[in-house]
Amino acid sequence: NNYLGLADNPELIAAARAFPLAHNRRVTFEYVLLADVNDSDDDARRLVKLVKGIPSKINVIPWNPFAGPQFRRPSTERIFGFQDRIREAGLPVYI
Repeated sequence: NNYLGLADNPELIAAARAFPLAHNRRVTFEYVLLADVNDSDDDARRLVKLVKGIPSKINVIPWNPFAGPQFRRPSTERIFGFQDRIREAGLPVYI
């Protein structure tokens, strides 16, 4: 498996920016939160910057471990801290 983030797919972000939305509708971004991979405050700020100007909401999905992949679930404190950084930027964010 290769890790591929939103920033690695500028065509997807461009499509989200250009997508015609009805009034009060939003694009939903699903963000799988991986411990020590993409769960830092800096990662949250990069995500905010990436989706800035797109009517959107962000669903943060903490990793649920299973046999195979070596990813880890962030701590509860880290999950809520990540959510707080996004919320502080004025974006709707849900876990």
